[in-house]
Amino acid sequence: MRLGLRLTLRQNGNKPAGSQTEDQSAVGQGEDQPAANQPDERQNATPAEDQTESFPAVSMPGDVPTLAHEEYLPSTSAGSETEKWPAGSGTGDDPADVEADVRSAEDEATGQHAGNGAGDGSAAVETDGRSEGEAADPPAGSGADGKPAITHEEYVSAVSLEEARAAASKSGDGAPPPGARTAVLSGLARQWDQLGLGRRWDQFGLGRRAGGLWQRGVVTPWQRTIGRLGISRLWQPGPGVREAADPGARTLALVTAMPVILVVAWLVPGLLLLLVHAFLPAPMVLISVPLAVALTILVARELPGRWPAPDAVDGTTDTADPGAQPATGAQPATGAQPATGARSAGAQKRSRPWAAWWGLLGTVAVAAVFAVWQLMENSPQFIVSRDPGAFAQFAYWIADHGSLPIPTSAAAFGGAHPGLTFASFGFVTHGVAVVPGLAPGLPIVLAVGMWAHGVSGAVVLSPLIGALAILAVAGLTARLAGPQWAPAGALLLAITVPEIYTSRSAFSDTLAQALLFGGLALVVDSFSARRRITLASLGGLALGLTVLAGASFLLLLLPVIVVAGALLAGRKPQAIPLAAGWLAGVVVGLATDAALDPSALSTTTPSFRVIGALAAGLAVVTAAGVAVAMIGPARHSARKLLAARPLRWLPEAGATLVILAGVGLVIRPYLQKVHGPASPYVAALQRLEGLPVDPGRLYAESSVYWVIWYIGVPVLLLGLIGLAMVARMCLRALITWRDPTGAARSWVLPASIIGWGLFAVLWQPGTVPDQPWASRQLVPVVLPGLIVLAVWVAAWMIGRAHARGAGRTAIALATACFVIAMGVPPAAITFGIELSQPADPATRLALSGLAFRTTGAGEVAAVEQLCGAIPPHSSVVLLDKVAARAFAQVIRGTCGVPAGIVTDTAPGNVSAIIGGIERAGRHPALLATKAAELTPYGAAPREIVNLTTQQDAHLLTRPPTSTWPVRYSLWISQPGGTAVGA
Repeated sequence: MRLGLRLTLRQNGNKPAGSQTEDQSAVGQGEDQPAANQPDERQNATPAEDQTESFPAVSMPGDVPTLAHEEYLPSTSAGSETEKWPAGSGTGDDPADVEADVRSAEDEATGQHAGNGAGDGSAAVETDGRSEGEAADPPAGSGADGKPAITHEEYVSAVSLEEARAAASKSGDGAPPPGARTAVLSGLARQWDQLGLGRRWDQFGLGRRAGGLWQRGVVTPWQRTIGRLGISRLWQPGPGVREAADPGARTLALVTAMPVILVVAWLVPGLLLLLVHAFLPAPMVLISVPLAVALTILVARELPGRWPAPDAVDGTTDTADPGAQPATGAQPATGAQPATGARSAGAQKRSRPWAAWWGLLGTVAVAAVFAVWQLMENSPQFIVSRDPGAFAQFAYWIADHGSLPIPTSAAAFGGAHPGLTFASFGFVTHGVAVVPGLAPGLPIVLAVGMWAHGVSGAVVLSPLIGALAILAVAGLTARLAGPQWAPAGALLLAITVPEIYTSRSAFSDTLAQALLFGGLALVVDSFSARRRITLASLGGLALGLTVLAGASFLLLLLPVIVVAGALLAGRKPQAIPLAAGWLAGVVVGLATDAALDPSALSTTTPSFRVIGALAAGLAVVTAAGVAVAMIGPARHSARKLLAARPLRWLPEAGATLVILAGVGLVIRPYLQKVHGPASPYVAALQRLEGLPVDPGRLYAESSVYWVIWYIGVPVLLLGLIGLAMVARMCLRALITWRDPTGAARSWVLPASIIGWGLFAVLWQPGTVPDQPWASRQLVPVVLPGLIVLAVWVAAWMIGRAHARGAGRTAIALATACFVIAMGVPPAAITFGIELSQPADPATRLALSGLAFRTTGAGEVAAVEQLCGAIPPHSSVVLLDKVAARAFAQVIRGTCGVPAGIVTDTAPGNVSAIIGGIERAGRHPALLATKAAELTPYGAAPREIVNLTTQQDAHLLTRPPTSTWPVRYSLWISQPGGTAVGA
């Protein structure tokens, strides 16, 4: 600290997040084993009763506000050696040393580094548990003069040099130095005291009056009522967090963790209630709301306030010695404290407190503007044409009935008939019931809107889910690139066409994005928190529950197996909670999918068999690696192999492989044309665009160019470079078992999932290739992952420039240039920004962008009109595939009328169905998209739906910049009587 105090606390110490102290075990190192470059302190350890765990109570002057007991460290046990304050600074340092420390602190205050973590300005004082004789020996990591190496956590807010000299020259009268009082004050109270405002306030007696009113009106009633329950302690940060964390960074961490907390708290009870056929509003609210509050309080207590800085990579890659051996034969010390001077420059300097608050306010502003923007341009699809309409009908059914499956009501048609089916797009027949062929996660979330305000309430949730997903991505950006970069990550994602497209309608991809990046953020937090189990298990659960948005997302989660195995080999406490939470989420999600739709696991792309084989292979390889790390002789042999050529070049080889894979994706269209089963739909689009007709083309070889369309070349290049750099860093930490800054631990799971998902999706997108429909495959991991990596590279370069002496103006200009360079390409395609005006009017219209274009307008009103036109006590028979695809489940679910589909429209089959309906005591109603289809059955047809609206474009070789018109028409006739609306 700035007064020169350094009192090392062994048990309650304030350790920097993501770094190692002398008494902290490294990654891959047993908790009771010393690091390779660290002396075994067990030989000189003092008894537990002699270790100082706290400071004695400090009396305050009258102008200092009264502090609650939570703001003090616990009192020191009697008889402790350190209970007495010696003369001088309290550490045995002479005034000259104190003055030098203060000068060093003032130099840091004027040249702070824009790193990642941020302190709150309060003192981070540590007490030394050694005896006086032991204190003479400098610990590992000491400076050249025997003085401890000072880190950025050991300083507090600015104290003048005169005050420090006065503190150092005081006699040992038992009174604590001024720094002790500063250590227990918050940053605001300390600034208030330093400015003398407290004394001026008390001159008029206002402080005593206000304090008395506050005490009598608020504090005393609270203590006598709710305070007796001890509830106020629940949301307070846990031990070590309270004394160290920056409040701005912790607030940012909590706000960006709220999306995944809310989604998990709603999904878990929703799944259970849906399986027991009790998915109703009352039990959902009674279970989910307390669960969300409990999870919020639990996570808020454990969230860290700082993370490893982006430029901490240098400390990992440059100081690691591949050939170093452990000193005691223990586990390889991957996180051991480096020698003096090896700590990176970014870890030595405090970051500015404003960075976290700027990141918080900027991120919330971007997410709020995005939500309002998408609400204004909301595009609800209630008629079933693709997945959004099917998801909306799925949500409507479970919100209205609280259970699955959907009955076919075959008795309303007089039983089974040849050529009569009940399956339609998104809904399959299973026995005597109809089951949705979609994952239940999104409908469970949309149901809350249905309960709140019907269909209009449900359509509001899609933009809100998109905004929550942006918050989650910004949260991971803040943790990996720095809080001040979170708004940039949120903004770059918010202006991409795929994010806008999937946030305006009911797509499950934004839900998967929120779960995936929210879970990764919690796992990253677990590596910087004092209590790791809670965050790791909840993060793993969120990752596993991603399969509720689609069983195919399991492919993206396979790297968790390898990462959990590496953590287990390193004996990290996050290993088992992470694996258990992830496995629980995956098992529950897949079991729910299979229980609600028995064919769900057989229709995934790629097939569930391929995903299972990949998972089994990774599990076997990971188990072998863990076994080698756990067995001493095998571990030592493996370390020798990794330290020798050519395996010692594995980090560089991994980085090179990432770059080569990216280059391969770029040149792939010139070497390969990907084909699949022939599709008449693709052939029709090819004829429409004037392309060579090839119905089997999948256009998957052009997937990397989809990415370029939507985020631009700068983000793609920076993202691939960032992935290569992070791969090198993580592989270096793995083979050397050294991670002194904690950056590799924070990056290993996000980089694994982003890198694996990036190449898996781009190699085989597994979708119909028309745009923007195919672009939804980029939403869960590809686009946000590349944006996070690109922003991290920008932060790393800015940090290096700052460390080399670049001024604030140059830093600000460089930051603005990075953001503009990355933001202009996606903004151009989204907003239709044109560098030149095309001469063709049609081309100018096509380049207007999708930012302010809506689709599906009028669909909800058309459905209401349809339901009102169907006569009561009717059974509806749809005569053509177009009408069946769009309206079968709408009639069955929304209108509440039995609906069947005729696959063979021979007059004899239709007449038999009509006769069965009449024998069942109901009225037959025939529906078709053309009036001519109804005339053979006698009754005069009439049109009940005539809607012309806009739909998304269907382009194969270029990005969409406009919408296409679409018309829905539906005719009805009632054989044997006049059709009368209900």
